[in-house]
Amino acid sequence: MARLTPNQEHNLYIRKSNKIFRYFVRFVVFVLFSLGIYLKIHFTLMKTITVTDIHTEHRPNNTHVTKDLDPAEEESPGYNYSEIVRENNLAKAFRYPATAASEGNWCRYGLLYVKVPKAASSTTAGITRRIAAGFESRLNSTTAKCIIKAGHTKGQSYRDRHPESFLFATVRDPTKRAISRAFFQASNEEVNAEDGFMMNYLTNHMAQQGCVSRGMGGFQMSYIPYTPLPPWSAWIKYEPEAVQNAIHIHDIVRQVIEDYNFIIVVERYDESLVALQLLLGLRAGDILYLSSKSSGDYYLNHLNKKCVLIQKSRTLTPNISFYLSSNEWIAKNYGDYVLQEAASQSLDLTIDAIGKEIFGHALQQFISLKIKAGEECSSNAKFPCMRNGTAQIKEAEKDCFVQDEGCGRWCLDQISFLEDHKKHKTSRL
Repeated sequence: MARLTPNQEHNLYIRKSNKIFRYFVRFVVFVLFSLGIYLKIHFTLMKTITVTDIHTEHRPNNTHVTKDLDPAEEESPGYNYSEIVRENNLAKAFRYPATAASEGNWCRYGLLYVKVPKAASSTTAGITRRIAAGFESRLNSTTAKCIIKAGHTKGQSYRDRHPESFLFATVRDPTKRAISRAFFQASNEEVNAEDGFMMNYLTNHMAQQGCVSRGMGGFQMSYIPYTPLPPWSAWIKYEPEAVQNAIHIHDIVRQVIEDYNFIIVVERYDESLVALQLLLGLRAGDILYLSSKSSGDYYLNHLNKKCVLIQKSRTLTPNISFYLSSNEWIAKNYGDYVLQEAASQSLDLTIDAIGKEIFGHALQQFISLKIKAGEECSSNAKFPCMRNGTAQIKEAEKDCFVQDEGCGRWCLDQISFLEDHKKHKTSRL
């Protein structure tokens, strides 16, 4: 074998040295990267504030694996949210200046509804349009129009709204909202809501069609606030049963209650509507409604113009019931549970501020009117889909405000007119 020249030996040495150096640099980079990941996880866990530290006695009991969470009578699983809201001062009475209400400033500057999906959203959007239409009809002008927003727009879009606009949203028990979302999606895809399908949607965090958020405290906590929590700051998969940064979640809930003029609690829908009516100085007929979508009925899929049967929510299987009462589910949605309770307690405080006697009388009047509307208008209303699944889009365009929002409007107007006429006649006696 030929002996290498000194020059060749030197070049070979240089190449070997460079190769060793490159391996060494890669090793150092790998070590530093791994150390960075470790320190990030370590300090995240060190900063974790779990609700366990606040109320350990209220940890959920997972032994009731067959518990059906769908009926409205079931209480929310998990912690004592009433106590948490009170201890952290998260509720307050909703208010809107009486002069601004009487002058209809909300009409001039905007009646703004944050339409949270699967939280009575289409029905409430219809009521929003009905309120505006009723107020416009009483103005001494044929051109004046109220500014209204009632689309699937997140709360952060209204951060710079006019101070005399009226901003409100709907909030719903996160478990019931998620079940409704999953069954509705199963209806759209024309499949049975089996366990696999349900779990797929119960862990879905899509912006509009999701059931949960990207670790932001719950779907509604990602949708309603002006400034939601950053992704994965309220829940992380490395500690799936723990609530992260509970203090920050409480701060966001408190700020939502402060920023909004009103929040409708879906589980207390009619009470909420009457409180809204009294805050804005409206008439009972302004908030009359027929539900836009109900399980067992058809609704129009506006993408393919096809009538779709909305599946009825059935008793949940043990596997799904177990997951919806698990520590993981509760941790993922802790913010939504707290927000719902804060809105409910704020509704109580608002009723107290209005006066229980005044509110009780208004609620009784509204319920009476609503029953009458149901009896006389339900069978006459022209929804986009008939009860047999036949589309009637042209007829619905005349009887609804937009799509399936506020359908039966002319029948409801007639009932409202007769009620106003009756009150006017009585007041003259």
